[in-house]
Amino acid sequence: GQIVVSGAAQPEAERGLSEPVDFVDLGMHRLRDIAQPIRVYTVLAEGLPDRFDDLRGAARPVQSIPRSLTRFVGRTVDLERIRAQLLTCPLVTIVGLAGVGKTRIALEVASSEAHRFAGGVIMCEFSGVLPSQVGAVLGKALGVERRTLRSAEESVVEWLHDKELLLLLDNCEDAPEAVGELALAVSRFAPGCRVLATSREPLAVQGEQVTLLQPLATGADTDDGVVLFLERARAAGAELGDDARTRELARDVCEAVAGVPLAIEIAASNAASLSLLDIADAVRAGNLPTSSRASGPHRSVGHALDLTFDRLAPGLRDAFLRSSVLTGSFDRDAFAAVVSSQLDNASVLDLLRQLVDRSLVVSETRMERTRFRLLEPVRAYAEARLDPADRETVRGAFVDHYVGVAEAAADRLRGPGEATCVSQIELDFDNLRAAQARAIGAGNADASLRIVAALWDYAFMRMRSEIFDWGEAATAAAPPDHPGLAMVLGIVALGGWTRESPLKAAQFAAESLRLEQEHGAPRSLPVRLALLNAAEYGGNTTDMRGVMAEVMSLSNESANPYWQTNVDVVRSLGHTFAGRGAQAIELANRALVRARESENPSTIAWALFGRAVATELFDVEHAEALFDDCLVRARSVDNRWIESMCSTRLASLRRRHGSVLDAMTMVLELLDTWERAGHRSHVWSAVRQAALCLADAGDATSAVVLNQAAAAARLALPQLPADAEDLEAVLEKIRLDVGEDQMKRWAAHADGMSQAEAMQLARERLQIAIAG
Repeated sequence: GQIVVSGAAQPEAERGLSEPVDFVDLGMHRLRDIAQPIRVYTVLAEGLPDRFDDLRGAARPVQSIPRSLTRFVGRTVDLERIRAQLLTCPLVTIVGLAGVGKTRIALEVASSEAHRFAGGVIMCEFSGVLPSQVGAVLGKALGVERRTLRSAEESVVEWLHDKELLLLLDNCEDAPEAVGELALAVSRFAPGCRVLATSREPLAVQGEQVTLLQPLATGADTDDGVVLFLERARAAGAELGDDARTRELARDVCEAVAGVPLAIEIAASNAASLSLLDIADAVRAGNLPTSSRASGPHRSVGHALDLTFDRLAPGLRDAFLRSSVLTGSFDRDAFAAVVSSQLDNASVLDLLRQLVDRSLVVSETRMERTRFRLLEPVRAYAEARLDPADRETVRGAFVDHYVGVAEAAADRLRGPGEATCVSQIELDFDNLRAAQARAIGAGNADASLRIVAALWDYAFMRMRSEIFDWGEAATAAAPPDHPGLAMVLGIVALGGWTRESPLKAAQFAAESLRLEQEHGAPRSLPVRLALLNAAEYGGNTTDMRGVMAEVMSLSNESANPYWQTNVDVVRSLGHTFAGRGAQAIELANRALVRARESENPSTIAWALFGRAVATELFDVEHAEALFDDCLVRARSVDNRWIESMCSTRLASLRRRHGSVLDAMTMVLELLDTWERAGHRSHVWSAVRQAALCLADAGDATSAVVLNQAAAAARLALPQLPADAEDLEAVLEKIRLDVGEDQMKRWAAHADGMSQAEAMQLARERLQIAIAG
């Protein structure tokens, strides 16, 4: 067999391995720790198969690529060229001037090529993204969190190394160097992935294949540019004949905008109210504002926008320019916030409708909601024309609005409307990120701290660790006497625990508690939850009784069923782990009553989890039903933390009671979930569950190797009594079947096995067992 050993090589004699059969020096472009050689060793392991089939776990598609409501026109040669490049090149960049159709053709290629990638297509938008945010933005698109002692970029590359995905990186020109560095790392370290990027300039990295996208041809009546104009003009309501004169005038318009597709579409949007001759004359007029600053195709988008912009009423013109501060997609409330707080809903919708009709704003449906966006060339045009003094005022309104969005979400997340609130945060995440960065850049410490304070529980339950990074940046920029600083320091401490960085957790927790004592800041839950979890999972010497008493006090003071339920469930779990079934059931029942009163899905799911774990002690069938109910409710609100905790228990229960195939399938999903989240202890827990499943499936060798690897990693997760007893029974059975000496020989093959190697072995053996 073969095992891929990534990281610094240890002497072969220490690992018990033969000489390397292959060596690949992949290099690395400025990324740190991960940039170490990968060696492929032949493993001298009795009982292991001669080879492991290539059954890598496929990445589940995290998001679908948007579908346009209009037909794609032309570009046959370009499409075929880009598809052919993707077959042989790991990194293809489509470059061209603003509005030439880079994104549209990339989407068309991605749609047609998605079937070639087991994980599908993931699209990531980099418009307006700072270079320092590139890794986090791609990580969010993939659902991958930053690992301990890894940058966001390194974490993404590490996760992608065995995946098969097409990454569509759009609008890379705002951070070409950072995107290029990341794309190069992906192309080198993730051989199953392909990167298709769009940018106004090449990423300028080794191995990049560049395709320059030219404007559409307009010389003949049947050329792509003319066909596009006529199709879009008729869609805008223009009544055009199918005659030579109409096609000639359409060709004149297309030539006037140099065949740039976006300019053609903007010009066509005027065809319902202007004749084709008037449109052509207006676009060609030499006195347009952009004509003195640019020449050739580069001014065509500006000319077409000038044609539309100059015909806007003053109020609509101001609304368009102010909307340029919005990033990504936005809703009508955000639009109203930056345009004018005095507008009523009818007026807001009317302004948006007029901008959509003129192709200045694009409407789209996401998560069953209507959202809006400005295409990047249009947004850049509006931003350039927005008065600088007005820009600062509007950006301030933008930050204030999204502080309000975050704080409103904090309340709704713990009520009956949790599902709606979660989808709203997901839709607004790009703008929340931008608001956080702009607040820090503008010296608005209060806003930056408030956003983090509002979203910390969302970050924890949805495994959105990027928000903890926001907190660290906010605390670094905040004055030491700010009343919200202690709270956010505690949030960063909790983030340190989730990433299993005990030093960071301890440092930030100590500073948070110091500020509470010295400045009389309100006591906060996050820092105390960080201390409790660090003690429970990491073996810290925290006074758990004292901290738990404070948590209970704060929960009772809040009079919020969400927190009161959480405390009861945590206490119930403590009794369960200690084998005190009666006390566990009593607290779990009380928690469930409170949770149902709250009508909050996450609260009910967590109470069901506590009740199910306690019930495992005496009624397995009832416990399984409770876990199933918990799983459904957690998934309904994308609570990935509770979902994963529930799946972990359910997989263990089903395996122990005969449903091994179901358990193996769930463990595969858990390996993917915890790997994305970067929770090391939970990954090793899933590896141990894989070992038990494989033992039941008759693969004793892999079971012993994986269990020993987990044991050597000093797994910190506590085990329920039933799990500990079951593990010992499984190992004892193998020992009786093969003997102690064979067990030791198998276990020796786990020496030095990394987490990545253990996960790869677990996935391969589970998939073989499921297929067999």
